[in-house]
Amino acid sequence: MTDKIKILFLAANPADVQPLRIDQELRHVVDQIREAKYRDRIEIVSEWSVGLDNLRPILSNHQPHIFHFSGHGQKDGSAVLEDDAGNADPIDPAIFAEMLELLKDNIRLVVLNACYSKEQAKRLRATFDYTIGMNQPILDKAAKVFAATFYQEIANDRSVKKAFDLACKQLKASKISGAETPELLVREGVDSTEPFLSQMVKKEEKPSRPTDGNRFSQNNSGGDNVSQTNIAENITIGAQIGEVKAERIDALIKNLGSK
Repeated sequence: MTDKIKILFLAANPADVQPLRIDQELRHVVDQIREAKYRDRIEIVSEWSVGLDNLRPILSNHQPHIFHFSGHGQKDGSAVLEDDAGNADPIDPAIFAEMLELLKDNIRLVVLNACYSKEQAKRLRATFDYTIGMNQPILDKAAKVFAATFYQEIANDRSVKKAFDLACKQLKASKISGAETPELLVREGVDSTEPFLSQMVKKEEKPSRPTDGNRFSQNNSGGDNVSQTNIAENITIGAQIGEVKAERIDALIKNLGSK
């Protein structure tokens, strides 16, 4: 089966700071991916009210290829998570970087859709192939349009560099302030011009043995041959088992006769 690329969309929207329309961002991303050429190769999962306590188990559970954070950021690069009460809980950039490094697993691309997140992105550059951060505050509308366009182009099998450039151009074309705010950082030695899906998705599917549910199907032209092959294999195996059982029975009879 062809592998899918998993996007993990993490959201933190503390109650004691200005609320963000992160729900609109996610909805726009999903809508744009649905219109993409290779939409079936993309899986997007979301986690909300992310805090320091649940960040580790979330990453361990999902093991995504793309890590996306949407929320507030501080000037020092700190991502603002949520505490148990739902209030702002900034995470130290060094600790955040170390945690992502330890839990990187399949992650190739990190998108930090938050204000001033370039400083955090710089700490991740040596660990991940691609990291996107913001060099200044970014408005809700700009964050939404940038993310949606970027992921749609990734799902069209564009390179990360091409998808990034198109997303920034879309902001300009839509006359939305912030086209110069996102920055793409590429790890040394990585070719940012190679299509992302082509890097990640296996091109050849391995043939699988028919399951019990479809081995008698008449809907495909090879169904009868497959069924006959399976039946022949089962008969051969059954015959071999029968021979073993017969030998064991003969041995038992001989042993009984000698007593």
